[in-house]
Amino acid sequence: EQRVRAEALYELAILDPLTGLYNRRYSEEHLRTEIASAERRDDPLIVLLLDLDNFKDINDRLGHAAGDLVLKEFARRLSKATRGSDIAVRLGGDEFLVILPDCPPEKIDKVLSRLTDFEIEMGQDRIPVSSSRGWARYELADTAEELIKRADEALYAHKAMRFAHASLSHKNTQ
Repeated sequence: EQRVRAEALYELAILDPLTGLYNRRYSEEHLRTEIASAERRDDPLIVLLLDLDNFKDINDRLGHAAGDLVLKEFARRLSKATRGSDIAVRLGGDEFLVILPDCPPEKIDKVLSRLTDFEIEMGQDRIPVSSSRGWARYELADTAEELIKRADEALYAHKAMRFAHASLSHKNTQ
């Protein structure tokens, strides 16, 4: 009974209660471990950051129940798109991180291709869900913070490109 209780407390400490993905606290510790391993073995390590496009709008227009449904479905799809050795994390809000140990950069497109846009039906509403993403490869002597910062910069470059393209497409249809 005590062991079961200890396991339940451990899960509460490392898992996001809404999505069931790992939480930020766990990811910080795990990323440091993966960096040490990548450095020791000279294995590739990729960090992937994702955030949901227009998530605030979903919450504002349709309420937090709709937002929670979107987060849960995205988390489910993210878990399905990754390998057992990968660590999928909800950092908070609509931001996600995936730690991809022993993943060469040429394989990242395969991972990203599994994360397609989708729709959720909620009552009469169809909620389109898309995400922006950025990734970075571990380079010798990177800290976890430096690695995540480069992935974050790539994420925002991707987001800017997507929205510039969407804006241009919208102008061309008018």
